[in-house]
Amino acid sequence: MKTLKSAHFYGTSVVSKLIQFQTGPYSHSAVWIEQEERDYIQSMTGKKKLPFNIKLMEQWPHGGFIESWMDYNTLDDHTKGTKYEVWGLEMSELDWEYCMNRYIKSCEDKREYDWAAIVHFKIRSVKEDPIKTFCSEEVIIPICEILSWDTIKPYNIHPTLAVNLLQAAGGKMLFSGVV
Repeated sequence: MKTLKSAHFYGTSVVSKLIQFQTGPYSHSAVWIEQEERDYIQSMTGKKKLPFNIKLMEQWPHGGFIESWMDYNTLDDHTKGTKYEVWGLEMSELDWEYCMNRYIKSCEDKREYDWAAIVHFKIRSVKEDPIKTFCSEEVIIPICEILSWDTIKPYNIHPTLAVNLLQAAGGKMLFSGVV
């Protein structure tokens, strides 16, 4: 058995507050990576050793607010003082590898961020974009697939709902921290 880890943030920025206003206390979700995950990423991509400070695989702005895509990241770009929780979901090694491979592919493809999702959570008018994803959507897609949750539409999953789904699947909070 392996533990798939994800971080869920209580953001403080204007965008975070907009998301929280619509959906609940969490404003952002990301895949949490430690040495085991860094080693796996390296073995699957042929990359040289990932720096120790790489802690996340996430949908995040790069080089400007609008340019955003799935990538490997540190906590350094998050606002100092932002609280977060890391949740773990136990699964078979095969399922863990499946999820990690999905996340790695999104990072390597630099899958674009779906900005439209932020303004549509409250009114539930979000339509699936086959090219772009929202942060919590990216985290939950492979989990829904391995659990055969066919009725769950990942493009409707905001960060707070992602935590609720992890709890429903048996996930547990592993630890919390502050950036």
